[in-house]
Amino acid sequence: MLNLTDLLALTTVVAQGGVHAAAEKLHKTPSAVSQSIKRLESELNLNLFDRSGYRMVLTDAGLSIHHKALELLQDAKQMESLATLISAGQEKSFVIAVSHVIPHALYLDAVSDVSAHFAETTMSIIKDGLGGPHQRLVEERANIAIVCGNSLSPLFDDTEALRLGQVDLVYVINQTLFDGFQNKAEPSRELHQLPEIKIVGDNVYDKTDLYVNEGRRHCWVNELTIKLQMLREGKGWGRVPRYCVEREIESGQLVALPNVNIAPSLCLDIWAIRKLNRAPGIVGQQLWQRLRDQLSLKDIAGTSEA
Repeated sequence: MLNLTDLLALTTVVAQGGVHAAAEKLHKTPSAVSQSIKRLESELNLNLFDRSGYRMVLTDAGLSIHHKALELLQDAKQMESLATLISAGQEKSFVIAVSHVIPHALYLDAVSDVSAHFAETTMSIIKDGLGGPHQRLVEERANIAIVCGNSLSPLFDDTEALRLGQVDLVYVINQTLFDGFQNKAEPSRELHQLPEIKIVGDNVYDKTDLYVNEGRRHCWVNELTIKLQMLREGKGWGRVPRYCVEREIESGQLVALPNVNIAPSLCLDIWAIRKLNRAPGIVGQQLWQRLRDQLSLKDIAGTSEA
């Protein structure tokens, strides 16, 4: 049976250029290193070195075995690191799923700080539609989801939640396109003739749409930047975070759609949520506390300003 000690002796002899240098590197006697090489050759039934000259030189078989030995030793090192993480309660990977409408400022500093402190953990931020992050959390494809909702939402079933802030969603359309409408005060019928630009995963909030849904034309995209560009170019209409289009509304490139009966925007609370039945590791605990501390600092700042 092969052992890692013999593989390490092989790779060290090659790296150091000889048995004596390898022995010094490994803090072993030269005879112990030589025995490891001979044992490995016996196990494999191969001559790994050509010993006919002054220096030991790898044979063709030795070159192949040396390459594989390096891979196996790296795998073993990674396994040791993983075992250390597991025993310490540190996650090997950590996923934060975020709705595309949520401002980066609400979570990015916290994620960056925790990621820098736990460099061995692979941190991933996945942007998704309005309903996507919660779905990822339910399916255990995310450790934390940052979502939009309200206190009565099913998003909070079996979860712990932190309210991070609010986001204002507003329907907008290109000003030139809107100028061609005959009934600007009640544009539902004319909007019906144009595609609503939506992001995949946003359909969870269809029930909150302000304009008629049945028979509506849709154009689906997979990210907010594409949606914003299409809106600016007059390819349709859609609902986006107000903070993303404030300049365009002020400049007159886009117009916030009116409605005589219902306000043209929707204000949603922003929440960080995690599952109650899934015990967090060290990284999850630290990130949650960092988000909580961030809220405390915001409260203190608000009190000082008042």
